Amino acid sequence: MLKAARDGYFDVMVAWKEDRLCRGIYAAAPLGKALEDTSITIELVKEQFDPRMFFVKAAIGQMEVENIKERMRMGKRGKAERGFVVGNGVAPYGYAYKSDDQCPGSLEVVEAEMRAVQLMFQWYADGKSLHEIIKLLSKDKTIPPPSVTIVQPEPKPSKTG
Repeated sequence: MLKAARDGYFDVMVAWKEDRLCRGIYAAAPLGKALEDTSITIELVKEQFDPRMFFVKAAIGQMEVENIKERMRMGKRGKAERGFVVGNGVAPYGYAYKSDDQCPGSLEVVEAEMRAVQLMFQWYADGKSLHEIIKLLSKDKTIPPPSVTIVQPEPKPSKTG
């Protein structure tokens, strides 16, 4: 977009809010340079744009991004330290979420799947590749299938001639 701006394809850039333009000094520098070198104006839907404050707000935005990342890390660590699963809400194979209200979000072992988990770790420790482990698991009919399907991509046809 900055190249198009320098080439004169437009003269107004519209954004919802200033924090949608960039979230850091490194991202703000090329935009600030483009604003200096061209007659482009920035219009914001929810607030007024002040070019004098642009780099200050970019620096504050960068600090806020870092603060959000730190809070997320702290939240995940605290959750893990309390014994809760940190993830996407799907229990890992070999585990299920406990159904009791005393400890919501904690896991319990699914005995029927534990053998497969132990085999996977053993095969991996023995140097087997992921592809080999998948083949071994699919051959063993005593192992319950996972609740998700592992899909291998189709091989690309080889070009001849």
